[in-house]
Amino acid sequence: MGTRLTAPPSKSYAIRALAASFLAGPRPSSPAAAPPAGTTTLHNLGTCDDVRAAQGCVEALRRGEKRIFAGESALTARLFAPIVSVLYGDGAVEIETSGSLRDRPTQKVDLTGEVVTVDGSISSQFVSGLLMALPISISKNYRLLITNPVSTPYIDMTLEVMERFGIYVNRLSINEFQIPGDQRYVPTDYTVEGDWSAVAQLIVAQKVTGKKVMIEGLNPESLQPDRSIMQLIDTEGVISFDATNCPDLIPSLVPLCAVRQGVSKISGAQRLVHKESNRAVALQEEFAKIGVTVHWEGDFLYIHGCPSAIHGGVVSSHNDHRIAMALGVASLATKEPVTILGSNCVSKSYPKFWEDLEKFRGDA
Repeated sequence: MGTRLTAPPSKSYAIRALAASFLAGPRPSSPAAAPPAGTTTLHNLGTCDDVRAAQGCVEALRRGEKRIFAGESALTARLFAPIVSVLYGDGAVEIETSGSLRDRPTQKVDLTGEVVTVDGSISSQFVSGLLMALPISISKNYRLLITNPVSTPYIDMTLEVMERFGIYVNRLSINEFQIPGDQRYVPTDYTVEGDWSAVAQLIVAQKVTGKKVMIEGLNPESLQPDRSIMQLIDTEGVISFDATNCPDLIPSLVPLCAVRQGVSKISGAQRLVHKESNRAVALQEEFAKIGVTVHWEGDFLYIHGCPSAIHGGVVSSHNDHRIAMALGVASLATKEPVTILGSNCVSKSYPKFWEDLEKFRGDA
């Protein structure tokens, strides 16, 4: 049978589904129209930190609390901010965050008019929050305009979830939407698909070690942009790739490029700055400690691949789950030990990562 692994649930889909399930359920003290009767059932949500934070927000709001805790989940905070504003009024519900999220960019959007403009250059999550919130506005139709949109596949994912919960949005172009108001999210049965962002690390681990592992639970037709790892994994030689719409994939690509002789070039590096860490800096600093030269210049990341140069060392995760996982995969390329400080941060998205990564070591 060989070694088999099950992909962890997509936290991006899980958190969107949790927000939609809240909007499809009973909401205390909200002037918005009540949703239809029925019960939403969510399957395969997973237990990562970010999903637990979103679950906590939903439970707190259903209890009528006026303060919710999003932890370090940027998606949770950015989805629920416009949702609670539309439901309860601006400032009526306080959203608390922790860790590096307190220093990450926020946006204040004016919802008083019927044309709403949002800057999409930092994150598509602000756009996703507005898309989910505006349809429940009472007796108002909106036109949503996005300037400088990035990570547009994640907007597609949001619209997909909304459609499953009965919400209609007319997409006029890549950055313009007509959104009828006074809509109701409909309770539904929803299963969260596997996470391509997390599994990209395991797919690279297969290439680094040559060990074949069957990974189950992925949707080959998924809208998740990190599915593009499959376009790269079987190519030969150096990699040249534009990751502007899938910046979470970049850390996974660094160990892949590191075991290929030559200089690979990844564009979209500016998207790494406002994450759990400044990932461009973290990748430069930490991979240098194990013999891999990574150079960040403007919007480009250059990875100088040389398999024989990779060695052991002590590195830091920067409390960033994707940095920790990338370093873990890189450690498979050397017989010398690589100690990753703060490695437990992977619980943010993939609590079983270290257990699953062991399947790629030696005769595990």
